[in-house]
Amino acid sequence: MIGGFVVWVGGTRVNLGHLRHSSVYPHKATNAIQTSFPCSLSHIHLRHKRRNPIAPRWRSQQNEATDDTDATSSTSQDDASKKKYQLPRLTVESEHYEQLSAIAEQQGVPVSALADTVLSEYLQEMERGLFGKAGRTSVSFISPEERNYDAVLFDMDGVLCDSEILSRLAAATMFAQCYNVRVKPEHFAAFTGQGEEKFLSGVAHMYNVPNFDPVVAKERFFDIYISQYALSGKLSTYPGVKDLIAICKKVGLLVAVASSADRIKVRANLLGIGLDEQIFDYIVESDQIARKKPHPDIFLQAAKGLGVDPRRCVVIEDAVAGVEAAKSAGMRCIAVTTSLSADHFQSVSPDVIKEHPGVITIADILGFENLQGSCNDDDDEDEKQQ
Repeated sequence: MIGGFVVWVGGTRVNLGHLRHSSVYPHKATNAIQTSFPCSLSHIHLRHKRRNPIAPRWRSQQNEATDDTDATSSTSQDDASKKKYQLPRLTVESEHYEQLSAIAEQQGVPVSALADTVLSEYLQEMERGLFGKAGRTSVSFISPEERNYDAVLFDMDGVLCDSEILSRLAAATMFAQCYNVRVKPEHFAAFTGQGEEKFLSGVAHMYNVPNFDPVVAKERFFDIYISQYALSGKLSTYPGVKDLIAICKKVGLLVAVASSADRIKVRANLLGIGLDEQIFDYIVESDQIARKKPHPDIFLQAAKGLGVDPRRCVVIEDAVAGVEAAKSAGMRCIAVTTSLSADHFQSVSPDVIKEHPGVITIADILGFENLQGSCNDDDDEDEKQQ
């Protein structure tokens, strides 16, 4: 628990620091990034159900509950001594559910109504973290029964940030400095999305670089990329990307990063574009996965970490290998042409092709025709400056 976010409910001070994020609980994979959004709000898992908030019908993960129960309880598979209570939109450990119940009783409101207040505060705090203020996006929640997908998996380079060209420039600099070999940055395009080792080794093989050491080369590449590009102010995100993340969360979708990049680069990229990693429900990087894209492993791990059926995940990718991996995992896939032209994706048949991530709509993600998620037009200029 970090700090403890305070919500005022009917004059009562409620500390939300004890709520756990159920996308990593009880699924405590050792490689999971167990996030704690600033003010502890990412401990709230939006388990949205179409339920009346005052007289909800509760459902546990395993059994249907009766209509008159306040919440269902179940025991974590990895710790039989810990119980968790499943509210319509929150998962709370037993001891803290009792505290939440006591506050609700004091105020004369159902626990579910208090939970709705917590959810509202979470969404507002999420927008403050992304945009500096709440109310940036406007979109309605869509219940799981009305949609076919529960999670969006974002690739990093070329999707969350405009980093592919910068990566190629850093790699070319590394070859010039370490091996005295001049390579063309565009030659790295063929190895996009397959992890840094393949990214560098592929070009080294193309140029017959003598005494090439992929481990040393990768370390030097990271030094150059992070110092000269990622954290130098040259890295940017695409306009509309933060809005897309916020809209996905408000609709009720989980969001994750599933990147072929190593952990050090993923974290530097997020820091460089000012996107707090804790907004994501799960993060998986290349160094956690043995088989890289186009194998589906990285996306399957993300789905497992989120506790979501792979068939109910949507991937956003900029590389052919990434689209292949998503399709092999049985997931819907949206390709963006930030790194490659649309012609490159014809052979792998993504479900949707877009110019860049910022123009992807919630309709594109869910496969709906007439669904809109919008942001406040007055804030468009602020987004362009970020």
